[in-house]
Amino acid sequence: ISATTTTSTITTQLSTNTELSGGLTPEQRAKLKRSLLTVLAILTVILLYYMLHCLIVGKRQRAMQCGDPNAAANAAYIFIVQLLHIQGIDQKKLSHDEYAAEAEAKCKLLPFGKLNRAVKIQQAAVFSRNGISAADAKVICKTANQLAAAMYRNATPLRKLWHRHQDPLPSFS
Repeated sequence: ISATTTTSTITTQLSTNTELSGGLTPEQRAKLKRSLLTVLAILTVILLYYMLHCLIVGKRQRAMQCGDPNAAANAAYIFIVQLLHIQGIDQKKLSHDEYAAEAEAKCKLLPFGKLNRAVKIQQAAVFSRNGISAADAKVICKTANQLAAAMYRNATPLRKLWHRHQDPLPSFS
């Protein structure tokens, strides 16, 4: 009986000394493991968010800077329409000219005439026999980027996350 009592006393003293000297109990190890997995999951979500952002922005910029001015203008116009939709300005059943006039009246983020010019360039890109020049394509792309930047500046922090990830533009190959 005395050997059993001595062994349990030594075992109890060893476990108490281990806890005091920095060793972790199984409960502490499980809690630490859960904390590390949570941090790892959060970092993974942040990394995926960043990769998605880079993918969307890169695809949009490539579409707006492609070698074909007509395709670049069309990509920029699609982006402008998406941005105006966020502002509550939809084309609905309006003609291009009526849509441009409504956008100019309701959207005060750009100087007057910019959106009208963008619509005129897009119409030329679609309906003109010869297409548009590279300079006109740059004008509409610049307008799209200016509108996006103005909307981003005026957005709330949560809305900024949404603006960063609008639907990517279709590829024009």
